[in-house]
Amino acid sequence: MKTPRRQIIKKYARAFLYTYAGLLVPDDYRNLLAYNQFLKKNGIGGFLVRNVTLLPEEKIAFFIKIFALACPESTSIFKTALEKLITLLIGHERIFLLPDILALIQLRLLNQIGYQHAVVATSQEVTDHDKKEIIKSFKTLTGKKIDAEFLVDPELIAGIRIISQDYIWESSIAQHLKKLENTYGY
Repeated sequence: MKTPRRQIIKKYARAFLYTYAGLLVPDDYRNLLAYNQFLKKNGIGGFLVRNVTLLPEEKIAFFIKIFALACPESTSIFKTALEKLITLLIGHERIFLLPDILALIQLRLLNQIGYQHAVVATSQEVTDHDKKEIIKSFKTLTGKKIDAEFLVDPELIAGIRIISQDYIWESSIAQHLKKLENTYGY
C-alpha cells in the first residue's frame, strides 16, 4: 500500500519538531522561511534529485551550501538540524519533499510561538504602511501575532484576499462579479 504524500510530509515534519523544536530560537524560524522561499523561487533541487551521477554526500553538501548562502546568520543548532533532515531525505530518496516539509514545520513553529501565518493577496502592490494596517486589522480579528506573506494577484480586480489556517476573507471586485454570476447566471 502506497503512503499518501501528505502523510509522509507530516511524519518528517513531526519528527523534526519533536527532536528540535525546544532548541530552536525565533530567528531560526525566519531562516527556515528564507531558505524555503529561496528554494521555491529558484527551483533548486529538481535537477539535483534526478542527477544519478552525484553521490548522496555531494547532494547534501549542495543543499547545505545553498542554506549557508540563503541564511548566513543561522544558529549552529538549526544548521545541524537541517543537515540531518536533508541527509535523511536524500537517503530515503525524498529530497523533493523538502519545500513542503519546511512549509509545514514553519506553520507549526509559528503556532507554537503564538503567530498566525496569513497569505495576503492584493490586486496590486501595497505600500509598507498599508501592509502594517492590514496586519494590524488581521491581528485584531485573530487575537494572534501575524506573519504575513504578501502576493500580487491581478485577477482580484481591485481588492484583497487573506487566507490563513483559520480564516479566509476576501473583498474584491472579482468576488462581487462571481456572486453576480452565481446569482443571475451571467
